[in-house]
Amino acid sequence: MEGAREVVNKERAESLLAPLLAADAGYVRVKLSTKSFGAGSADVAAAALANNAATLQHADLSDIIAGRPEAVALAALTTVRAT
Repeated sequence: MEGAREVVNKERAESLLAPLLAADAGYVRVKLSTKSFGAGSADVAAAALANNAATLQHADLSDIIAGRPEAVALAALTTVRAT
């Protein structure tokens, strides 16, 4: 994902990550670093990463919690890490 920094809610994450969530997805590289994920949207990101686990070789997750309160950021990171 390229573009400007964006705080992403669950609905927006579902829209942005729809290609990664598709049944036939097989991405090798993913860049989520321009988006900031919270609790609900982190669930979607985790599902997208898990859906591509067989083929994924590189995932840029830098700053995916930028601008979030500490508790929300830690919960989001825990969710994505569990993938």
